[in-house]
Amino acid sequence: FNRAILEKSPSGIAVFMADGACVMANDAYARLIGGTVAEVQKQNFRSNASWQRNGLLDFANQALEKGTTIRRDIEGETSFGKRVVVECIFAPISISEKPHILLIVNDVSERLAAEHALTESMRQLEEKELAKTRFLAAAGHDLRQPVAAANLFIDALKLTSPTTRQNEIIHRLDQSMATFNGLLDAL
Repeated sequence: FNRAILEKSPSGIAVFMADGACVMANDAYARLIGGTVAEVQKQNFRSNASWQRNGLLDFANQALEKGTTIRRDIEGETSFGKRVVVECIFAPISISEKPHILLIVNDVSERLAAEHALTESMRQLEEKELAKTRFLAAAGHDLRQPVAAANLFIDALKLTSPTTRQNEIIHRLDQSMATFNGLLDAL
């Protein structure tokens, strides 16, 4: 029953003795790392260069020493030369009162690709927001120059001796410029 469950599992599952020898691996595990079950069962994780290179050896040792389950995402090349992006779960177990490490492996390449795509989209969005902010700041500055000049001319007109009609026009100009300044501030 247990063997049937292990063989039908979509997750790659392997069991190693604490000294490193592989005692069991399912087809999903072998396929995921690019080998066969027979090839995997000949491996010893303690002398496996890809385990050392990708940090799996350290995680397996930590799980065995601390007696706790460790979960890590690993991106690298397997001992069979296959590039993988996998979630690895290292769980210390006891079989016949001897320490073993249970390794459960899942392909997370699609999830990681989606995370990278999301990160890139966020970066591009931030760049666009920054460009928009810079444009608005520059446009606001460039628009304020003629507005400031127009306000100076309006103030200069107020100092003259305008007619009643001219005073009305100056007042409306002043109101229009105040409205325009308010719009620039809002922008």
